[in-house]
Parts: sequence; C-alpha cells; structure tokens
Amino acid sequence: MRITKKERQENARQFYQSLQNNGEGAIVIERRESSSNPYINRTHFKAVCSVLRDTPKVIAESPALGAEGCFIEMLEAIKPGPQKCLHEIGFDAFLKAEYHLAITYDDGMVMMIEYKG
Repeated sequence: MRITKKERQENARQFYQSLQNNGEGAIVIERRESSSNPYINRTHFKAVCSVLRDTPKVIAESPALGAEGCFIEMLEAIKPGPQKCLHEIGFDAFLKAEYHLAITYDDGMVMMIEYKG
C-alpha cells in the first residue's frame, strides 16, 4: 500500500520530535521491486522508536535514488532548505549542524540515528 507524501512528511516530523525527546531511534531501510516496472526499485525509510509504539511508519520514499533519495525527502520534511547527499563529503557535519542528528550505525538495512541537541 502506498503512503502519500503528506503522510510521510507528518511521520517524519513526528519521528524527529521523538528523537528530540528520547535521543535515539532506528530507521529500517526497506527495498521493494516494482511489480509493474522492472526499472523501479522503491526504497522506504521506516521509523522505529519508543514513541511510535505501533507498527513502523514510513517516513520517506524514493523510487529511484534509494537511501540517498529517502534521506533528502526526510530532511526536507523536517526542515526545508539546502540539502547535502548522504554520500557527499561533509554530510555528517552538515547533519549535525543543521538537524543536530548523527548516524551512529548503518549496515545498509538499519540506520541508528541519535539526536545531539
């Protein structure tokens, strides 16, 4: 089932607020092949934290750019402005300066995020 962009933006803001309150959370990176188009591999970021007690919520989606596209959508929902890409030099410093976040663990399937405010 597809999640609308508006729902993803609300979920991303809620996830960010929970990070501010609790300090850390996890993002599960889910990759799915499209059943109708073999060239589309949709990637979802699903938020997992203590405040979102029900099932993990989709906070970002990218049909072509993978985790990098999901990060751009998530950060744009939290605070619009100039973006850096996930694999760009200086991304960690940008993430800490602009959003007070740090990626403490990333294995390609799960990403642990910590609020450093």
